[in-house]
Amino acid sequence: LAENYLPDAELDDGSCTGSPVNSSDFTYAGELDGHYYYLSNTFSNWEEAKIKCENSSGHLVTISDSEENTFVANIYDIGTYADTNDGETTSRLWIGLYDNDASGSVNDFGWITGEEFTFSNWHGDEPSNHNSERYVVTNGGAFGYWVDKTNAYNYYSVLELETGCTD
Repeated sequence: LAENYLPDAELDDGSCTGSPVNSSDFTYAGELDGHYYYLSNTFSNWEEAKIKCENSSGHLVTISDSEENTFVANIYDIGTYADTNDGETTSRLWIGLYDNDASGSVNDFGWITGEEFTFSNWHGDEPSNHNSERYVVTNGGAFGYWVDKTNAYNYYSVLELETGCTD
């Protein structure tokens, strides 16, 4: 944790010292079960989001159950879930799920951390692998549902750390 960690803090006031999170890239969004979550400050494609998360000593969020899925979906929910490439007009968020070999089979999706893929919340006919879609967003089509997208889309992303700064 940061040198000046405050367990009861509810707001990132910029005074965090010693945090591995780059404050120009991410803003603190909350804590759940000992994990810390940050919302990106800018839109990016999935590959760029992955690198930004790694540069802040974490990873794109991995989701293990419905409670965590709801928590993550609420981090940025503006009430619209449209298929758009404009992060300002949709609640879609990049998560750390991807199809490593792009074969189109749901069994080929996995978390970037290598942890077991046991929970999913696909929307409708997803994953579709339409136009070689390999990367996954939450809030796709409806609150908390997942859809696969290509790397050409730009959305906010969620950084997850097992330790972090919350003041």
